[in-house]
Amino acid sequence: MSQDGPSTRNKERKEADHLSSNVLQELKALASKIDGLELSFKKQLNTKVDSLHASMQALIAENKEWFKAELSLKTTEIQKNMDNEISVLISRIEKMEAKIDRSSMKASTRFDTDVSIVVSGLPYNEGENVTALVNELLSEGLQLEDACVVAVERTKDRGGRPGVVKVEFGSVREKIGALRKKQMLKSNPKYSRVYIRSAKTHTERLLELNFRTLLDEMPAGRQFYVAGNGRVRRRPLLGSGAGAEASGGSEEGTRRTDI
Repeated sequence: MSQDGPSTRNKERKEADHLSSNVLQELKALASKIDGLELSFKKQLNTKVDSLHASMQALIAENKEWFKAELSLKTTEIQKNMDNEISVLISRIEKMEAKIDRSSMKASTRFDTDVSIVVSGLPYNEGENVTALVNELLSEGLQLEDACVVAVERTKDRGGRPGVVKVEFGSVREKIGALRKKQMLKSNPKYSRVYIRSAKTHTERLLELNFRTLLDEMPAGRQFYVAGNGRVRRRPLLGSGAGAEASGGSEEGTRRTDI
């Protein structure tokens, strides 16, 4: 029994050493495997992180381009709306300017004194057709059949007397023709109290009014009168033929008219 004891202990020691060696190897293998798994996990994690980072960058880039495109689209749309509004405003302003220009032109050229006359003493009737009256005066009183009348207007009455009639012709020639034949009205019973004179500008009318005022203030002012052409003339002696003619001319000359 004593002989088997040492042998058995040696055997057990060897088996224990062998077992320890195997366990150590397994532990080393397990540690190596764990290290491999750790490296693999790190690689996979880094790969996932890199992929996620790339995806996020791509998403941000896509959204950035989309945002830029949307911003550009909205900016273009706003710019177009502003351009349309500005175009509408400019069009309205241009129409208003054109309307003002037409009104100014019409006001400035209406009854141009170069082609207009003033008729005083033409009888007034309620609801009258003043254009027809003027055409009748030209054809019957002045024997002007082809005169082109552009515009006719009667002014407001003054002190119970009918207003004068402003007549605009189509040309200077027609105006001169009417003025040259105005003496024919004296021999026509229908128009013997109707007088025709050339239209005057505001400055000319003001000068004529000043002449009359000066004549009224002069001691011998009644010996003179302002003729229809604006000239100051001496009154002929009453009773003579020339005096009768001048009397008519004086009445025509001193009648105040506006145009």
